[in-house]
Amino acid sequence: MKKHLIIYLVCLFFGTLCGSVFGDDLSEIVLNDGTTIYGEVVSLSNGIYTLKTDHLGIIEIGKSKIRSIRLKADSETKQTQTAPSLPQNMTDIQAIQKKISEDPELMKSIRSLQDDPQVQKAMQDPKVIEAFNAGDLGALMADPKILELLNNPKINDIQKKVIK
Repeated sequence: MKKHLIIYLVCLFFGTLCGSVFGDDLSEIVLNDGTTIYGEVVSLSNGIYTLKTDHLGIIEIGKSKIRSIRLKADSETKQTQTAPSLPQNMTDIQAIQKKISEDPELMKSIRSLQDDPQVQKAMQDPKVIEAFNAGDLGALMADPKILELLNNPKINDIQKKVIK
């Protein structure tokens, strides 16, 4: 299970995140004070989320001030969306998984992620496991632990190997 989750997450990152984290997907960001912001999560770096909103422009919010982040379903969005960056089917992820499984060096790098504390923390989170088991890409990509993995140097190195 652990190995499959790591491979799935790596494929998810490379299959859906080669551009931006969410592309043009609208997220609902709820702050600790109850304020709700709608916008695109652009990045997470050093504990600071960068968000792109229609009304406030580009803003930065500390991770500690955010209660939750979730992708808005298409029927809930308040603006017309372009094609989502998350795949409509698993074809892209399966193609990347095949490429990874055929490369022994990549497989070794991915296996080494099992010992990474940041990856272990994400894999022990019941919400991450639940979203993984349900195939809920939106929930996975809205999870702060998964977003933090985008800055993990080992994952970035693997990404460079996969996309070349």
